[in-house]
Amino acid sequence: MKYTRIFIAIAVTLLVPLSLFFLLDVGKKQKSLLPGYYKPVGLATYEKNGEFFEDTLYFQAPEIQLINQLADTVKLNNDLRGKVLIINTFFTQCGSICPEMSKNMSLLQKAVKKKLPDAFQFISISIDPGNDSVPALRNYANKYTVDHDKWWFLTGNSDSIFHYIKNDLGLILEGSTLQDLDHSNKIVLLDKDRHIRGYYNALDPKELKKCTEDAIFLTMEKKKKKKQN
Repeated sequence: MKYTRIFIAIAVTLLVPLSLFFLLDVGKKQKSLLPGYYKPVGLATYEKNGEFFEDTLYFQAPEIQLINQLADTVKLNNDLRGKVLIINTFFTQCGSICPEMSKNMSLLQKAVKKKLPDAFQFISISIDPGNDSVPALRNYANKYTVDHDKWWFLTGNSDSIFHYIKNDLGLILEGSTLQDLDHSNKIVLLDKDRHIRGYYNALDPKELKKCTEDAIFLTMEKKKKKKQN
């Protein structure tokens, strides 16, 4: 496990400057390099040179209000407008995959913040909000980041959290008790408009590299002007 973390750290760190280099010449290749969309919900039209074209309309994650490890009440859409969101789920007493996921999220944060410090927000949402108080979140967060403004560990209303995780983000969250809870090992990538643009295994070095690359390309994306029917 130790050597896996070292490999992940090297791979992600090396990827960022390479991705930024290719972004300088993205031009016509941008469309093929950008990650796709998830959860189509209808059709939209957009205008180009006086003509209207039809395109698929995709789900956008709605607003949710939570509390972070700094005891601030925050809204993921309004307060983080213009940022790409990198989201996972966890709980502070987790003895299985959560610590490893948090370590890998920390590697991603370190990799991107030097080059694009204001483009991303890292989000870890507790699936045990009843026990994960603000002090518990702060103690947990201190193990993985010194940049608390750029990585929020969140708690709040359990019904709102579970609905957002399962119905809006589309992540696994099953089990009758916390002890047998089956929760996702995925990282979710949301673009600036809160479309879902990717799911990545937080324990897989290759998928972490892909997550970093996709997140960087999203900062350069130019959206078409669409008109919903």
